Amino acid sequence: NRNSTLTRTITLVTVVPSINLTYPLNTTYTSVQTALNYSVSGSPQACWYSTNLGAANTTVTCGTNVTGLSSGQGSSTWKVYANNSAGTQNSSSVTFFVDSVVPIINVSSPTNTTYTSTNISDNFTTSDLNGISARWIYNGSANISYSGITSTVVPQGSHSFIFYSNDTTNNLNSTSVTFYAEDVSLTA
Repeated sequence: NRNSTLTRTITLVTVVPSINLTYPLNTTYTSVQTALNYSVSGSPQACWYSTNLGAANTTVTCGTNVTGLSSGQGSSTWKVYANNSAGTQNSSSVTFFVDSVVPIINVSSPTNTTYTSTNISDNFTTSDLNGISARWIYNGSANISYSGITSTVVPQGSHSFIFYSNDTTNNLNSTSVTFYAEDVSLTA
């Protein structure tokens, strides 16, 4: 009979890797996001991230922030993963929104021309995929809130109107029109 003793060491890994996403945040941005910042603890062995809901993953050195990304416009979800030597995996994700596109402005009236009246029609439209929050006109002396076609009486001479619009994420656009107004009824 032979008797032997064998000593085995079992190491239990009970610490799950912890991930703290610090940038971007769950908010709306007015510029395309290009960086992913995070920290990881709990003895991670491997880390990776995805910017497209896991369709493609990119391996990184654990704890190394990522630059050179492009969120594009609209909603994005970015996710960081980590696992340890025991194969225990954890992940953390952030969803954010990007709208860096200014509203489109189309001015119907006035146009860059000479008018034979000093009563000038103010007419412009704006559009933006995420909605318009305000429109206004600067008529050379004051900002005037705009909600539809209006009329402005101006003195004879050259005038510049500036048409403004901002969207729901506060992206601002403007365009200007210069015109000449002459009241021909005064010369008759």
